[in-house]
Amino acid sequence: MDPIETFLDAADRVLNSNTFLVALPMPTGIPLTDLGAFIRSGRLQDAIFAADITRGWYNFHRFGNGDILTPVPGNLATPDFRLTERASRCTPSEYLGAMLRGDRTLGDFVSFYGKAVTPEEAGHLTRQMMGRLFAGREPALHVLEPDFLRGQSEEADEAWYFEGKSCDNAALFVVGQIGYLLLTNGAP
Repeated sequence: MDPIETFLDAADRVLNSNTFLVALPMPTGIPLTDLGAFIRSGRLQDAIFAADITRGWYNFHRFGNGDILTPVPGNLATPDFRLTERASRCTPSEYLGAMLRGDRTLGDFVSFYGKAVTPEEAGHLTRQMMGRLFAGREPALHVLEPDFLRGQSEEADEAWYFEGKSCDNAALFVVGQIGYLLLTNGAP
């Protein structure tokens, strides 16, 4: 099985989340500038909507006449969003491992239903995913405030992602000219 999907599935179980990992270009080399441009262009929403279908969730789609999929209306990005980086005292591997262990000391990671994996399994899954994504290179970690995408309390008939309860997390991992945005939205 693909190590990226295996990691994302584990994060889904541990955090009771719909976890997304989206690749994005880093043309300027300024991570928050490049991520902001990616969000404003609509490419983040397109990537999340595509992953929604690929992962078989259909949270951002409705079945219409003849089982035709129609995207949920609205923009995921909040109006006039800002990207705010949180201070982080961990490495990318420590951050990812903490996510799978439900370790609140390194992020807003809660395993509501006791599905956290062992430290050994978290380490294994993290190494596998990091190896696939970064081929032995250490990415820069940018932990972000999870407030740039719409939350559940907003218009119910429009697209939203963050739950606003716990386990809303956003982290950008950057190596060279590519970044990976990892999003979680767990809730009890």
